[in-house]
Amino acid sequence: MKKLTIVLLVLSCSLAAQVRPMLKLTDIHAAGQSCINALAYSPDGRLLATTGDDGTVQVHDISDLSNPKTIRFIKAHDSPVQDLDFSPDGTKIASGSKDKTVKIWESSPNGKLLATYTSTRGINAVEFSPDGKHVAAGGINNTLEIYDLASGNMVKSVSLPMTINEICYSKNGQRVAAGSSLGDIAIWNTGSWSQALTLKLTSNITGLEFTPDGARLLATTEAGDIKMLDAFTGKELFTLTVDDRTYVYSAALSIDGKTIAAGTLSGKVHTWNADDGEYKTAYVAGQPCFVRAVAFNPDGNTMAAGCFDNGIAVWGVADRSKPSATIEECVRSKMEAWLVKGEFEKTVDYNTRTSPGNKDKKEKECNAECSRDFASAYFASLSWNFTLGKYDADSEVFPITSDVGSFNLHVPIAEAQKLKESWSSYGRDDVADIKYNTATVSDKYVVIIDSFYFKNPATGVKYLCDK
Repeated sequence: MKKLTIVLLVLSCSLAAQVRPMLKLTDIHAAGQSCINALAYSPDGRLLATTGDDGTVQVHDISDLSNPKTIRFIKAHDSPVQDLDFSPDGTKIASGSKDKTVKIWESSPNGKLLATYTSTRGINAVEFSPDGKHVAAGGINNTLEIYDLASGNMVKSVSLPMTINEICYSKNGQRVAAGSSLGDIAIWNTGSWSQALTLKLTSNITGLEFTPDGARLLATTEAGDIKMLDAFTGKELFTLTVDDRTYVYSAALSIDGKTIAAGTLSGKVHTWNADDGEYKTAYVAGQPCFVRAVAFNPDGNTMAAGCFDNGIAVWGVADRSKPSATIEECVRSKMEAWLVKGEFEKTVDYNTRTSPGNKDKKEKECNAECSRDFASAYFASLSWNFTLGKYDADSEVFPITSDVGSFNLHVPIAEAQKLKESWSSYGRDDVADIKYNTATVSDKYVVIIDSFYFKNPATGVKYLCDK
């Protein structure tokens, strides 16, 4: 029996244009998924579900990246599982297999099988509708099938000229797109099921996703093309290529729609700015690693890649070295995600969740969270190189200067000489209890440090630094 090794990585947060090394934190050992065909994060970002050729669905708790745990192992299908998806409320998982079935499972550790839908041929792609009422499936019979979860019936079917490999809904649920093994892409309006657009690319569609506003469509092909298309006209906005046009077998958009990720045969995940196609960086999943699946965590902080050799790599991808977004942008993004997915309070319906009281409470929480995140990012980006000045015995302070300003370090006379002699041993790890204010200046988030403490690494004594 083989073992599934999940390699969890946390890398430097700056998205500089460089290839990053792998930092292995831990392993998870489970009955072997011989390769990772698909993976999906739960809406709250705490779980990562994976599928493989062995017919299983596995659910891993990644809330603590230093200690991930496999909490669910489902012998889901009799043939390879090609795709899976979490429902918008996180309570269900849909899996689609070559055994011609789509199955709906409770996502809880002891959850049961809720439904099985049988098609005429193998299934390659599944996706829940944004309202959670339907699941779309497509595969070898060239047909996009829409199943109603309440009744268990197939309520609609539409066709493409060839095998369907990819499916995606727009975030508002008003359109759904499908891509085929011959490069066909079709978009339907889900209200009338009229075909809104058809496109033809040069090869097998391996990735398909609408931007959050539904205005653009990301499409990748096995031939190595990554295209951003106008989702209403089909106009090609830009095309990207990687590794001398190596095969691209997976793609994803970050939750805010600002970053494109594409997994390749070369074992790398490349990333670009989704607005203009500017290259960001490449993440190395390892060799050999044919990257079959890529997904961004809804929290925006991590990205996962699943490989043909059954490895799963998780990287930190949030750009925290130079905060440039405003707090308002950060809060708005978090609020939009909460309103859509109900992450704040899953036990109540949408109307209750979006009541003024709940929205106000959530907005305050988002403000506090964004402020902490941006401040932490700022502190992490500092060199904290302090220069110690001449001691003033009358006021009992050392003046110090640094990349964050000038401060007074309060040290009693009796301890002044000893601190001066040991000054070279102080570093950023000895900075504690930072007090700061925040502001937005010229659309840039600014952190202003008011005071902090230096902690003597030998004695634990804290010395106040203020202005």
